[in-house]
Amino acid sequence: MTEQTPDQTEATLSDASSFTVWIGPQRTTSAQLPAAMRAEMAAERGNEEFRAYVAEVSVMPEDVPKGRFHFAIYGGVGKTCCMYTDRTVISDLHLHFVDLAIGPLWLATDSADEAALRFYEILKDVGRLP
Repeated sequence: MTEQTPDQTEATLSDASSFTVWIGPQRTTSAQLPAAMRAEMAAERGNEEFRAYVAEVSVMPEDVPKGRFHFAIYGGVGKTCCMYTDRTVISDLHLHFVDLAIGPLWLATDSADEAALRFYEILKDVGRLP
């Protein structure tokens, strides 16, 4: 997975056949984190302070939105709670969108960039992202 910035050209992005990019991670508020993630964090870390981030995930070169990485980083202890959410249609028989989630999962890192790369590798290994 590669991080792309808005100033990169489409020619640069079309060099590979199909790959995943993420935009971010961007700082967010705890209210923007998924409820299941907030519950896990409360059970594990209690009231400790954290920094919340979200990263938009897309499949390129078509620029198809794929989902979001959510991160809560506890910098003082080097621990990050991660979750991936994907809004998708699961069947032709049920054409409404559903939100699918993977996680929460804890990683030993205090960097949003490193958490995104490591979490992506996990999701790629299990076949959830290209």
